[in-house]
Amino acid sequence: MLNQASKLFLAVSWTLIIVFLSTTELDNTVGSSIKILHKDKYAHFIFYFLFVILWYNYFNIKENLKNKEIIMVVTAILFGIAMEVYQTTYTTTRHGDILDVIVNSIGAILGLYFVKYLLRNKTT
Repeated sequence: MLNQASKLFLAVSWTLIIVFLSTTELDNTVGSSIKILHKDKYAHFIFYFLFVILWYNYFNIKENLKNKEIIMVVTAILFGIAMEVYQTTYTTTRHGDILDVIVNSIGAILGLYFVKYLLRNKTT
């Protein structure tokens, strides 16, 4: 079991990885030659799926606290929107995409359901 400092380190590190990968040109990096239809959408889904799981784990929401869960998912969705706006506004090699926002949101919502399912089964 991880202590709170380790959980915070993981959640913050993952958030910084999302920021880095969302604001960096990746066309000439390792894996850029791999041809998978909509592979960037899979990445967006995974980013926000794990984002919610890691932050949920840090905040240790064990009780059925709907408000905290909603705030967490809304925060993840707003963070994803902010990254898309940042890409359009402040980078010359990236652009925001409404489909990315949708996939980010789906990843965040399913991340919450996934972690709740794991916790439900872990406590029973």
